[in-house]
Amino acid sequence: MNHLRGESSFMTKNPHLITDFLRERGVRFDLSKGEEGELVLIFGVVAKPGGRQSKMMVTNEGDLAIQVTARAVDGAANKAIIKLLARGLGVAASRVELVSGQRGKQKRIAIHYIFSDHKNENFFLKKIKESLL
Repeated sequence: MNHLRGESSFMTKNPHLITDFLRERGVRFDLSKGEEGELVLIFGVVAKPGGRQSKMMVTNEGDLAIQVTARAVDGAANKAIIKLLARGLGVAASRVELVSGQRGKQKRIAIHYIFSDHKNENFFLKKIKESLL
C-alpha cells in the first residue's frame, strides 16, 4: 500500500466531506491508496475489551477508543471491534482490516470505503457522525 498522509488527489470521488469532518473532530488518520474509487483510512485504535457497553469515542491524542463488551479471549474482542467499526462507519465487516496490534490494546485498523451512487460521501459521513461520541 502506498501511504499518503493528507493527500486525496488520487481519488475518483471527493472524500473531503469525510476527511474534513474527521480532522475537525481531532481524529488522526492516514490515507492509503486503494483500488480505483476506494478511500482507505487507517486509524490508531485503543482497544478496551470487557466494558459494560460497546461504544466508540475519540481520545485526546486523536485515536479511536473502542470499548466492547467482549473479552480479549481467542480474538473475541478483535471481532467485536471490527463489527462495531463496520456498523458505525457504514461499511461491511469485510472492508475493515486489522493492520497491526492483533494481541495488544494499541491497534492500527484500515477502513476501505468504496463509493457508489447509493453509498456516496454523504452516506458515509452520516454514519460517521452518528457513531462518534
